Amino acid sequence: MPGRWQVTALLIALYLSRPLQYVEVVYAAAERANVDPVLACALVEWESGFDPTSWDTNSDGSTDYGLFRLCSRYFYQYRESIERHCAQGAAFLMGCLMMEGGDEVRTLARYNAGSPTSETGRRYAARVLAIRDRIKETVR
Repeated sequence: MPGRWQVTALLIALYLSRPLQYVEVVYAAAERANVDPVLACALVEWESGFDPTSWDTNSDGSTDYGLFRLCSRYFYQYRESIERHCAQGAAFLMGCLMMEGGDEVRTLARYNAGSPTSETGRRYAARVLAIRDRIKETVR
């Protein structure tokens, strides 16, 4: 019989119409990092739409890649291991949460823009939190 987290991951995958295998990896990595798995799933939904091959080139030549869209300037690119990539992404999200005392808006702004007070980061946070709230409302 599946555990509660597996049922929740399945419901998230169905709600977002995303591959269960990727939702499960993100969910499990978030739990191991002591991050709200639904918040992590919402972040990944906004960043990459759960596409592990997602990437973008930044103006400085670095790339944002993978499910969590981690920047190559700061993170080793675990392109061969989705699990390692997700562990890095969840750990980074937890680090941002710790730096911002649990304030989710400041955390997500820092995750996105490097600054908890960035207007761009705050708009990003609003989008991610809206996705998180819709997931929670649906998956309850």
